[in-house]
Formats: sequence, C-alpha cells, structure tokens
Amino acid sequence: MASGKSLLSELTSQILSKPADPAPRRNRSVSAPIALLREVEEHVERGTPLQLRLDQIDEGPYHVGALDPVRVAALAENLRHNPQSSPVVVRRKRDGRYELVAGRHRKAAFAQLQREEIAASVVNLSDDEAERLVFFDNLLAPALSDYEKYLGFAQRQNSKDCSYADLAKESGWSKSQVARFFSFSRLPAEAIELLKTRPAAVGANCAEKLVAFAKEHPETVTEAVRAMVEERLTQDEAVRQVAQAAQETVVSSAAEAAAPVAGRGAAAPAAVVGTQKLRVMHQDRVFAMVSVKGSRVAIKLSDESEAEGAVNAIMNYLRLRTESQ
Repeated sequence: MASGKSLLSELTSQILSKPADPAPRRNRSVSAPIALLREVEEHVERGTPLQLRLDQIDEGPYHVGALDPVRVAALAENLRHNPQSSPVVVRRKRDGRYELVAGRHRKAAFAQLQREEIAASVVNLSDDEAERLVFFDNLLAPALSDYEKYLGFAQRQNSKDCSYADLAKESGWSKSQVARFFSFSRLPAEAIELLKTRPAAVGANCAEKLVAFAKEHPETVTEAVRAMVEERLTQDEAVRQVAQAAQETVVSSAAEAAAPVAGRGAAAPAAVVGTQKLRVMHQDRVFAMVSVKGSRVAIKLSDESEAEGAVNAIMNYLRLRTESQ
C-alpha cells in the first residue's frame, strides 16, 4: 500500500488544476475547500491505516445521491488484481463503530469482492467538518451529476442555514452557478421524481431554462424531463420543445381573447377579464412578458438593453395611430 498517498490528494489536485465540465465561472478564492482537504490529508498521511472489518463501518449521514454501479464494478475489477492504493476515511462514533466519510465506492467494491476488511484512516472531525468534506468530495467528483451536486448544496443549506452567497464563498463556485443548481428545486415534483431515476439526464443549465416555464406549464415540463430521462430527447431539444409548446399556448390564448363575442358581430372584440399575460419568445428564451389589464399594458423585458428599442417601437406605433385618425 502506498504510504504517502491518500484519496484526498486526487481531490486537491482537481481543485487546483482541473476545470469543471461544463466550466461555470468560479470565485477566485477556493481556500476553504483546499484548506479542509489538505488538513484531512495531513491527518491521513501522518497516521497508519487500520484494517477494519466492513461490517464495522456505517454509512455517513451526509452522503447524497446513489452509488454509481459502473464505477463500483470498475473499482472491483481493479482491486481484484491490484492492492488498495489509498485508504478510505472514517471517523469514530460514540458507540465504538466507525462512520464512513470518504470512499463509498471503494467500500462497495470491497463488498462486491466479498472481502471482509478494508484499509481505513481514522480522522478526528466535527460534524460540520465531516459534512463539509463529504460536500466538497461530491462537488468535485467529475462523474457526479448536477442534480446530485444540487442535493449536496441543499443539504448544506438546510444544516447551516446558508445563503447562496455563503455557499458560493464556502465552495468556491460563483453565486450565479449556485443559484443555477437550485433551479432543480423549482421543477415540478413529478419531474424531480423522474430525475431521481437518472440524475444525469438534466443539467443545471437545462433546469434553469425549464423552470421559466414550470409554473404555467408544469405538465409540459414534466413530459420533457420524462423524454430526457428515457433518452428520447436531448437537453437542447427538450428546451426547444417546451418553449415551442408555451409559445403555441400564448398564441392560442391571444387568439381566443381577440375572437368576436357571439351575437355582437365581428367588429366587437371580446373584453379581457382580469389581467391577461402573454409571453414573447425568441428561440428558446423568454424575450418579454406582456401584461394587459383593460387599457393598461405593461411590458417586462428579459434584457434591459432592449428597453430603448421597445420604447421607440411603441412610440412609433402610437404616432402612426394618432396620425391616421
């Protein structure tokens, strides 16, 4: 067994040198994850790993997401022919047993090989340090889906009552990317249940685009997620399909509102009851939201740089109308 090498060396290396895929903007300071990982690494390297029975090691409470069976099988095949290169990381529990902090897939591979013992380094970590270590471990894992990363952020937020800014500072990710991960929380409940069966089917960027339609078109969004989970649509195709369906709904609603009222003749348009909301789409994004209530029209643009052009267009229309009367 290689004595100077721990499993956390790889994590530290990932933080320092490997960009995330896809690569969102990161905060310049990633000192918190690096400091914790290096501190644990030093503990691991100073101590002599113990041979612990697998049935002495319990799963920790901070892990999110399911084990990857492909990864477990690959590790098992490697360990069938090679020695364990680095120990799993555990901490002692009050009842004398051990709690797994890092190395879930390795432990599962040993179980698959029906081995009774595994090399483990025992570290002294508080609950908060253990949770943070698992959180960083998951966040930096290249094979972890965006949905599972969101689960880690959500767990951290719930346990520490963190804001997006706090999570960004702690993790080294930008606040906007942290907010993007939380887009998953605003998907319809049924869509989230579907996503649990194949978490990698929907990325955070895709989820962010879908939630723009989720409130008014939950069934359409859910069916799009189902299609991605079942690999019938790519993420880009799903977003375009949902946007198109939403656009068709808006056009249909507008046509119904403008249709003549029965018995009043074609010249009399139907009165709009309450507030009518229309969405103006450009490709797969919302360009503007238009609210109509009686003679009042309000326009909310997605991009404030378009405001001047919109005002000029409205003024031109109004001039033409007044000049023609």
